[in-house]
Amino acid sequence: MKTKPFLVKLNPGTHAMLKFRARQLGVTIGEMMTNLVSSYELRLARARETADIEAGEKADRLTLAALLEADREGWDEKRLAVVMEQIQAELSIDRFEALGFTPEIKVPNRESISV
Repeated sequence: MKTKPFLVKLNPGTHAMLKFRARQLGVTIGEMMTNLVSSYELRLARARETADIEAGEKADRLTLAALLEADREGWDEKRLAVVMEQIQAELSIDRFEALGFTPEIKVPNRESISV
């Protein structure tokens, strides 16, 4: 694959860590950045697959934000699964609205319901 030079703004600490990790693996900084992006793309795809969420702009944005928050806060898999279910529910509502349908349950008035 052909590569091109890019100017990326990083704070000095981030650049130093990126350079350190790249040296540990014996790759260039650009290769390390490609590896990191690829790793997150694969993680994003696995999270969507696990939660049965179709790829899309909003789905990817919400899932990526959840993964980053999970990393920052140290969520366990159970907490991440709950958030992914919430994302799935939000996307389902969006699909209903796109079809012009809003889920609504109406129950006729009854004095008593026997079970």
